[in-house]
Amino acid sequence: MSAWATSAAYTTAVRPFSAFALALCAIFFFFYIGLFYGAEALIHRFSSISLDDTFSTPVVKKLNQFYTFTLNTRSIIVSSATISIFWIPWFILLAPGVMSWDTGDQVAQWFGISAFGMQPGQINAHHPVMSTVIFGSVLKISKSLLGTYIPGLFVYTLAKLLVFSTIFGFALNYAHSRWNISRRFSLLGLAFFALLPVIPVYLCIMVKDVLHLLFLAPWIIMFFEGLRTHWESLKSVGFTIAFLGLSVMSCLTRQTGAVIVIACLFFAIFTRYATVIARLLLGILAILTCAISMWIFPHYAYPALQVVPTDSQQIFVVPLQITARAAKDHRAEISDADKNVISKLNIYSFDQMADQYTPYSADAVAMGRFNDRSQLKNYIPLWIRQGLRYPGSYLNAFMSVNSSWFAFTRASDVKATDVPHTMESNYIADTYIRTNTNPDTFGQIAEQTNSSRNDLADKLYNSIRMIPGINIFFYESLYTWIIPMFVLFTLARQRKTRKSLLYLAPYVLFLLSLLAMANSVFARFMLAAVLLTPIMLMLPYRSADE
Repeated sequence: MSAWATSAAYTTAVRPFSAFALALCAIFFFFYIGLFYGAEALIHRFSSISLDDTFSTPVVKKLNQFYTFTLNTRSIIVSSATISIFWIPWFILLAPGVMSWDTGDQVAQWFGISAFGMQPGQINAHHPVMSTVIFGSVLKISKSLLGTYIPGLFVYTLAKLLVFSTIFGFALNYAHSRWNISRRFSLLGLAFFALLPVIPVYLCIMVKDVLHLLFLAPWIIMFFEGLRTHWESLKSVGFTIAFLGLSVMSCLTRQTGAVIVIACLFFAIFTRYATVIARLLLGILAILTCAISMWIFPHYAYPALQVVPTDSQQIFVVPLQITARAAKDHRAEISDADKNVISKLNIYSFDQMADQYTPYSADAVAMGRFNDRSQLKNYIPLWIRQGLRYPGSYLNAFMSVNSSWFAFTRASDVKATDVPHTMESNYIADTYIRTNTNPDTFGQIAEQTNSSRNDLADKLYNSIRMIPGINIFFYESLYTWIIPMFVLFTLARQRKTRKSLLYLAPYVLFLLSLLAMANSVFARFMLAAVLLTPIMLMLPYRSADE
């Protein structure tokens, strides 16, 4: 995948049997074999499943005494406070917080300003409505009480950082106490959360992806605890209510959240790691989650909030991108009947899709809604039929739009179409260090929040990112491809595959959901992969509970 993605990043095409592609395959094969065996050997030397892992070094002894990583209040506070202390400088630089372009449009609607082509007062459901409600309410309450939304943004950002530091601190303590992960490994996880600038910088953004993780991250920990106890934890009323609440909010704050949560619940039902009663309770939780997030909330909240439903086109963004590539490559060969179906379905005609196609972003050919949804029944068999006829175009389109998830380089311009084009390292970008909102929507009420502190944060972030050795931790594909493959490699080597597949389910489903995104450049899409890295790396080294 890395070889194909690299080829697509450079040339917008894979050509799997070309000399270039075959050479890349050979290079990456030997690179990954050496990397994975070397990393496994290094981790084995550094970690142990034994709880009694105290070094003779005085400094490490003190660290082990201070950081016990046990599930008690003091230990959790120590871990969480350590993370928070290292995040404070970034919060100071980015305070009161950063708003993205899309968030500005969402909040503008809550303030009665037209956005996304809606009438004033209407809310477009293209972005999760719950995130619009939360963001809009926080800023509007602040503006109503204090005359400015800035304090609301400040409090929201600070509270979010404190909650996330608590979640991460608890997760590390949980891994040590419940999985018997060594203190040394837990300390490495603590250092990762505390020192990697990507984490506090992106958590300071008011954006739907971060809000979603505020609910999904603790949900995953509770899912792990359920698996560990064979879902005996559902006997606790508090656990069950909290798990249901997090399940619903994870579904309501991101479109792909429902896929992850519901699928994981059903995976848990149809395995031997639950009693009959537990399976019944899991089934009830799954049904309630579906009912609340997919029927009750839309049925009652949408009319009250003047929400305009969308076509839920997200799942078809990449298929439409692939169709656009086939249209570009084979315009004259595609029948008029097929062209007519495509033109009726999409808001862009067949010819527009062919002309506007950009390899690394689907935004130019798929913009969140259909022209005639009834054409899906004709489009789906058409899409399959064309895939059998033009497999090369399909492969090239898929690998190009998803190239950044697998490669170490990418096109400098996400809208690049010409070959050759300028390239850059596939680093997690500093896109969101400054607030950037639409002047025609949120710009009508926006107040200046960018300052010289944002410039300093930008310089500091990029300076750290360019340090040799440290820069490795800034590659997107490290978290979306290399580490996931290493976790699977290690589990397979240790023959911990049965129950581990269930532990991996939320992680794998999230990674698969990235393949449905309109591009693979925006790092906010893959932030969960970064945040889950320490826990996923600990998974193969937990005490066996297969």
